[in-house]
Amino acid sequence: MKDPLTLLSLSLGILLTVFNIVDRIVFYSKQAKVPEITQDNRIAKLELDVDSINKKLDSDNKRIIELEKSNRVMLKCMQALLSRDETKMDEEAAALNRYLLER
Repeated sequence: MKDPLTLLSLSLGILLTVFNIVDRIVFYSKQAKVPEITQDNRIAKLELDVDSINKKLDSDNKRIIELEKSNRVMLKCMQALLSRDETKMDEEAAALNRYLLER
């Protein structure tokens, strides 16, 4: 049989190797999660940016729709003025007044 000191040193060597392997597995698994965490943070920031941009686009879209309505009313008034039809002018003036009061 082998010397007990040799068996002890062999057992300690195997034990240290196993602990080292486990330590490396834990270390690399933590290192593998770091990019995932930074990627999640970047994605969260991008989602906030997209939400902010969507709110601005909605606001701009509402403003553009309002401008188009305003332009239509003004163009109808100008058309009535150019046609020199007093009935049309009165109707479009009333429409303009209604539009301005609704705003």
